[in-house]
Parts: sequence; structure tokens; C-alpha cells
Amino acid sequence: MEREVKLSVPEGFRRPPLDGSGGAAAGAVLTRRYTTTYHDTSDLALAAWACSLRYRSGEGWTVKLAPATLGPLIARSEHTFEGLPGVPPPEALALLAGYLRGRAVAPVARATTARRSQTLVDPEGRSALEVVDDTVVSLDGPGSRRLRQIEVEVLDERATDVLDQVLGRLRRAGAQVGDARTKYEWLLADRRPAPEVVVPTLTPDPSLGEAIRAILGRSVTKLINAEAAFRAGADPEAIHDARVATRRLRSDLRSFAEVLEADWSERLRDELGWAGDALGAVRDPEVLAGRIGEDARRLGEPGAADAIVATLLAEVAAARSTLCDIVSGQRYLALLQGLVMAARSPVFRVPADGPATELLAPAVDRAWRRLRKATREAASDPTDAGLHRVRIRAKQARYAAESLAPLLGKAAVRFAQRATRLQDALGENQDAVVAWAWLRDAAKAAEAGEAFVAGQLAGLELEARQRARGEWPKAWKALRQVRPSTWQ
Repeated sequence: MEREVKLSVPEGFRRPPLDGSGGAAAGAVLTRRYTTTYHDTSDLALAAWACSLRYRSGEGWTVKLAPATLGPLIARSEHTFEGLPGVPPPEALALLAGYLRGRAVAPVARATTARRSQTLVDPEGRSALEVVDDTVVSLDGPGSRRLRQIEVEVLDERATDVLDQVLGRLRRAGAQVGDARTKYEWLLADRRPAPEVVVPTLTPDPSLGEAIRAILGRSVTKLINAEAAFRAGADPEAIHDARVATRRLRSDLRSFAEVLEADWSERLRDELGWAGDALGAVRDPEVLAGRIGEDARRLGEPGAADAIVATLLAEVAAARSTLCDIVSGQRYLALLQGLVMAARSPVFRVPADGPATELLAPAVDRAWRRLRKATREAASDPTDAGLHRVRIRAKQARYAAESLAPLLGKAAVRFAQRATRLQDALGENQDAVVAWAWLRDAAKAAEAGEAFVAGQLAGLELEARQRARGEWPKAWKALRQVRPSTWQ
């Protein structure tokens, strides 16, 4: 994971001495020159998703995925591959499959770079930062363009004092933080494309088309980026994020079915359900393994459940292998393409230029009525299956309110927050039920020692179930107080 601060510098900038910053010692300044070739699709799809695929002399191939901004820091996962120039490694292309979706790549930009780098070592002897001073010259187009950029890469997250003092010295010398363009983005200049999925910034009174594009666009963007992170193994929460995105998309397509073309939205919902099941096959045993491991620690014997957890982790590994095959297949890539098109051009059954608030606001009330009905049924006969239905309805109501919060304001936000509390309480009940049932079955097939431990763990899950059943009525009462009919 690359974490760095990019700084632009004025003409004639002289880098100040950095030795002693935060008590760190500055090493020797190293110099080198290299040529970089960036590869992309003909419509620059990777650039549109803020990703890059490059070959650099002396280094080989590198893929960089979409960045996240953390204050002045830009964080992004970086992956290197061996290979010949001009022939992107299949592993690199597989990592980018969700962005490429079958499109071929070719060279699109080239540059030479003169680099001066220096590592700062903290008093404990740890490499804290690397300060890189690059002069880049474009090799494409008429004439030559030049860029000078300083990058401060964080090598040790504990080096906050060193980072602050280095940035302070560079700023006082004239460097400025703020231009976060990558070298690839700079090289593209006026060829730099718009995002493939644009999430509109909603006005106070948006059209239906603008609102639906924003609602779908946010989730499609999250799904495609999370899917790439899963392929890369860069983020342990990537599968969870992808699964949440598929669930939210399915829920939104259902909530807003009154304005969307039925066959079109149902086909997408069916395919999202298929993808969500594949993601859940990995995520569910992963969560269960963590839960049982935590229960074992509560027993005071953290190693007692090792054999039980190992069974679940084997299930996770098998499900991951299946998921890898699925996300590499044409059906999954076709789903991603369909979602991108849905976010760009939703198919409506009513005029897309109609008023969004008037047309979409009833969706929250419909979701609320479905939740209220499920809750009444569960209150009279609170089976685990009934409470699980309430949880599903609470999640759908929450998603509808969150999606429309930019239009409906604070009341929708407050409703979504309380719906989340109800969902969480019922989620704890469902997790406990699932864990208890799994442990019961595991005990039947286990030897005596393992069966005894499984029984102890199952007892803890029954206790968790009882606590959750005591919590959800309070969460439901709090949600009723902010139901849609009370909104002003």
C-alpha cells in the first residue's frame, strides 16, 4: 500500500536540507533515469477509473488501483509484475478485468524521468520516509512538456513527526500540497477522460434521471473498486464492501421499481443476486470463523476452537477459489458492464425529467409499510425466521432513506440511523442463530473433546441470541418515533 503526499514546486525550486526532521537522519541522495510507458484502452478506461498500468525500465510492470485521500496523504495499492516490455502480464490484466471488461490495452503515453531520492531514517533505525524529486519529460506530441514533482512516501506509519517536519520544510521552501495528479494524469493532459461512471452532484430540486444516476452510480463505483481490491488481495474488507454494494443496488432497484422499466431492473436484480450469493459464500463462513474465535477467547481457551475454525477457513478458501473463477467469467463481466450502463443511462417507465423528490419519496413510505407489516407478524410469533424477515425489511427501509437523504434531508438521515440500529440488533440475533446451528452440526460429527468445546461455544451463542431478542423491541420503538409520517 503506497501512502504519499504529492507537492508541486515553482520554477527554480531548491529542495531544502531534510536532515534532522523529526530527529530523522537523511541518507545519501540517489539519482537514476528511466523511461515509462503507460498502457490503457483506446477510450482510456483505466485513467477514467484513476488506475494505471505501466512498464518502467529496470522495474518491470506496475498496476496502481484507484486512490483514497486521507488528509494530505494519497493511499493506493500498488502491484508489481515481471514481464517483457510491450506485453502486459496476464496477471496484471486479470487484476484490472473489472475496469477493462474485455477491452484490449496498448501504449498510450510515454515519458522519461530523472529522479533524485533520499530516505530518512528515524532514531530507532527504521526507514521513515522516502523523499523523491522527479523531473518528468513527455515523449508524446509536438515539443516536450516538463513536470517537476516532489513525492513524500510514508514508509512507517509511526513517522508522523518526521512527515510533519519534512512537509513544513518543503512548504517554507516554496513547495505546495494540493496538486494530486499522478504522472499518468499529467501526461494525458487534455486527453484525460471523465469518469466512466459520473455521480451527479444533486441540486435542491433534481430531475428523476439525475437522482437515479447518482443513487446507482455511487454503488456501482463502490462495487467495481471493491471488486478490484478483492482481486488484488489488498483489502480484507473488500469482499464485504462488494457484497454491501450488490445488496444496496438490488434494494434500490426494488425500492424505485415504480419509476424503472420492470424487465430491465428485474434482470439486473437477478444477476446481482447471483453475484451476491457468490460473495456471501466467502463472507459468511469468514464472519462465522471470527465469531467463533472470539467466543473461544471469552471461554479463556483461545486455542480450544482451532480445529473448528480450521474447518470454516477451509470452507472460506474453497469459496474464494470459486469466487475467483466467477469474477473472471463472462457472465460476471457482463453484469459489471450492465451496471455501468445502468448508472449512465437508467431505463425508466416514466419521463426522466420529472421531479425526483415527488416521484421517489413514496419509496421510503412503501419500505416502511413493508417493515411495519413484518414487525407486526414477528411480534405475535417471534420466530427466528420472522425476525430475519424484519431485519431484511429494516435494511431495505434504511437503504431507501439513505439513498434519498440528499433530497429529503435530516429526517431521512435520522430514520436511516435508527433503522441501522434495528438492523444491527436483529443481525446479532441472526448471526447467533446461524452460529448455534453450525456448532450443533459440527458437534455431531466431532470427537468427544471437540464436541464438548462446540457445546460450550453453542451455549454462548444462545446467550447472545437472548440478548439480541431483548434489544430489538427498543430499537423498533425508537424507529417508530421517526417514521416517515412524522417528517416535516
